[in-house]
Amino acid sequence: AHMELAEPSLEQAYAACVEQGAKAVVCHPFFLSPGRHATEDIPRMLAEVGGMHPEVPYTLALPLGASHLVPQLIEDSVKQAVLDTPQLMDDGGMDMGFITEIMNMANAASAGVESGGAGGEEDRAGT
Repeated sequence: AHMELAEPSLEQAYAACVEQGAKAVVCHPFFLSPGRHATEDIPRMLAEVGGMHPEVPYTLALPLGASHLVPQLIEDSVKQAVLDTPQLMDDGGMDMGFITEIMNMANAASAGVESGGAGGEEDRAGT
């Protein structure tokens, strides 16, 4: 679903799930960080739309970027780009340079989310 300017809207997507017999709806925001859309707008919109279908509960997952898997995906992508670009290789193999520090920060941030530092998966319907 889309928040604005494109379809399906959250309301249309939720209704389509209900029409297809969904017993529950999971909303998973495809954002890399828990910004205003993921922490305020989507929960508000989902509560409004969920209220139109009280027989079908919903839950709101953390944004995509909060996954502990994202730092590894970034690291794998950067490593592949370095391997695909011979000029970036040093004589001893791959020199990740500053990306190593960035990955350490991303892993630390991800660990904070997993331990509850930034909240966990939210269940807005109370189920």
